[in-house]
Amino acid sequence: MYRFSISWSRILPNGTKSQVNTAGIDYYNRLIDELLKNGIIPMITLFHWDTPAALTGDWMNEKTIEHFVDYARICFENFGDRVKYWVTFNEPHVYAVVGFTEGVFAPGIKEPMTSTYLVAHNQLKAHALTYHIYDTEYRAVQQGRIGISLDCDGFMPLNNSSEDDVAAAERAYQFQLGWFGHPIFKGDYPDVMKEFISRRSKEEGLEKSRLPEFGEDWISKIKGTADFLGIQNYTSRFIKYSKSKVGEVGWTYDQDSEQITDSSWTVSTGSSWLYHVP
Repeated sequence: MYRFSISWSRILPNGTKSQVNTAGIDYYNRLIDELLKNGIIPMITLFHWDTPAALTGDWMNEKTIEHFVDYARICFENFGDRVKYWVTFNEPHVYAVVGFTEGVFAPGIKEPMTSTYLVAHNQLKAHALTYHIYDTEYRAVQQGRIGISLDCDGFMPLNNSSEDDVAAAERAYQFQLGWFGHPIFKGDYPDVMKEFISRRSKEEGLEKSRLPEFGEDWISKIKGTADFLGIQNYTSRFIKYSKSKVGEVGWTYDQDSEQITDSSWTVSTGSSWLYHVP
């Protein structure tokens, strides 16, 4: 099996179905055909952090959901006769946090107050709608499967005898893997996310939580929208309980915890965050 990502803007240069680039479709058709000719099963990822620049507001704009669904449908129509495995989003946690809290990855926005959670919220809606479109319009004929790929580090309590550290380590899992996995498999965000972000929002003087809410209709639409789950694990961290200070805002500080590495761990060449540790 060979998993590859399609560039949204290579198919739809302005991000919308108003302009379809047939040369881009032809390119991916040739790639898929060549893979199959050599006995390699293709798996397509629809989104790997490359939102078309022409789309106003990126994933902070709810209209991007509609444009993504249009893009996905075009991919199903053009490639689904040969592609039987689809991934809607690759590591949406990274896109939301590193792209909108830290501003390191595209689109390079540093707005930790609300953007990070809004981006994730809209991507979960887009994932669910895309799943249902495939399920109702294409699955019967194309006989494929569709899921999502999430990343998650390994989180270990710094002190196993500390109830606070143990709880903080579990919280780290919920804020990373549960953020997307819980709505898809259980329905709605993890309770601990809702509790902690709501409390922090009140402490910041906000009238409502920075974490958007799903109505009952969206909860039912999102729940169960994965035929499979991909997990990408790169490294690990010790987790220590640490009460965030007033003025420390965003996904990292909402967890009331601190990530710690051990001095005996070696770092991968070229990646300062990637420690050689289970």
